[in-house]
Amino acid sequence: MNIQKYKTLFLLFGLLFLLLFLLYFIQAPKFTENFQTIKYDDINSFMTSDDKYDVLFFDIFARNNELILTSHKYSNINIENMKIHILNKNDKIELILKQNIYNVDDQGNQIYVIIYDLYINSPQIINIEIQYNDIIKTFNLEYIIQQRKYKLIQTTLFKDDYYLINLFTTYYKDKGVEHFYLYYNGDINNVDFNQFVNADYITILEWNYPYWYKEEPGNHFAQPQCMSTSLYKYAKIQSEYVIYNDLDEYFIYNDLLTNLIKSNADTYAFLNTWCYTKDIPNINTIRLPDTFKKSNNTLEYRNLNKSIFKSDSVYLMDGAHSITCYTVPNPIIETNNIMFHFSNWAKIGRIIGNIDEYSDYIEK
Repeated sequence: MNIQKYKTLFLLFGLLFLLLFLLYFIQAPKFTENFQTIKYDDINSFMTSDDKYDVLFFDIFARNNELILTSHKYSNINIENMKIHILNKNDKIELILKQNIYNVDDQGNQIYVIIYDLYINSPQIINIEIQYNDIIKTFNLEYIIQQRKYKLIQTTLFKDDYYLINLFTTYYKDKGVEHFYLYYNGDINNVDFNQFVNADYITILEWNYPYWYKEEPGNHFAQPQCMSTSLYKYAKIQSEYVIYNDLDEYFIYNDLLTNLIKSNADTYAFLNTWCYTKDIPNINTIRLPDTFKKSNNTLEYRNLNKSIFKSDSVYLMDGAHSITCYTVPNPIIETNNIMFHFSNWAKIGRIIGNIDEYSDYIEK
């Protein structure tokens, strides 16, 4: 009788334990599942307040034994006054600063890239703690190890001219570009990007920072940091060369751009030539118009030109139209080619100069 009683109690306790275990398993945080959503492409920003301009770091990422942070060099913020730790179980290991990279671009915008040494041998999710004054934030980052796989990639920052994406990517893909990193300067949920080319060679990223600093036209905020971030996050580890230009700008070259860069110059500048069309492209447009108006004047180098840069030859993108931050003492810069810049595509109604003095361009 007693034996049967003990068996029954033992069975009840066993069922209760199993029930409690199942409840815990169902309700417990799924860390593995959460970590699967953490991607290298994520933008990890560090804000010091709710003010949209108080961006300490625009992006934080880790790759190839380096932790990299990109920033605007604020006159009233001492970025060196911070500590960074990698969290490993119950340990906090302080990281050692490897390199501070800083410069002022051609419009007075200050660009700052900070690099810390990481000694990690395999891809994984890492946990980083950053302390600045009394602000402490942690970031889960996908750490990657990557070797170069491209000859030429392309990066741009865009917003209201998003309808040019299909035209832009189709044109440059035909010219030899192997991957596109397109940064949307706003809330990425505001646009249905499914209506554009859906291909594994296009990565669309949210870069939701004010375009101008303190709403002062000419005082760039989002763009310089975007360019230098993409240089270190993608170009330097993935590609031999990188293009920085806008969705309304088209490099004119009668061959693949990947053949052009075989001459191994540090920069290939495409000189600005203004163009104008009566009709504006839409999301279904995939090729340049056969006829349009073209200015007879091509602007000189350093005046609104855009370029292809050798990734190893630059250490900061300190200008949208030309740069000074070269890693080589006497960079080779070719200026033999032109760029068609359609003035009224990104800015509807914009006309540069007197259209009556433009020539009729007919595609041959």
